Amino acid sequence: MPTAIKPKRSTVIGNIPSVADLQDGEIAVNITDQKVYIRNGNVIETIASAATGATPVWNLLSSSAAIVGNKRYLCDTSAGEITLAMPTVGLVPGDSIELHDAANTWHINNVILTDAVNSFRDVVGNLEQPPLILDVSSVTVLLLWTGVYWSIIS
Repeated sequence: MPTAIKPKRSTVIGNIPSVADLQDGEIAVNITDQKVYIRNGNVIETIASAATGATPVWNLLSSSAAIVGNKRYLCDTSAGEITLAMPTVGLVPGDSIELHDAANTWHINNVILTDAVNSFRDVVGNLEQPPLILDVSSVTVLLLWTGVYWSIIS
């Protein structure tokens, strides 16, 4: 019978193993963030993350939640506004989040994006402090992490 290999794993958003958690060459997986880490000497390196070239499935949200990078969300605000907490740790430049108005109701019940430490930059170049309020219906918003702020692409 084959031997199952079970690396250390976490389902906590943004949880990155420390050097103390892994032996040199050992790997760990964050299932929620879809990232794989390895200890290389005294450094923890990200060696894999969700494929950016693949089209990820849409995740339906109809209530407030913490969201993660490299995911697509259908946001249904037909029952009321929802607040989404942006990821603040474990981000790599190029990570993205896509949000779509699933019920065409953002103009009535907004989506509010909160972030404890990072700003949002709009297409004009204005740097906006959180929260970012999405209040236009029937749109899709793409946010791209630059390493310094969330850039609003569309």
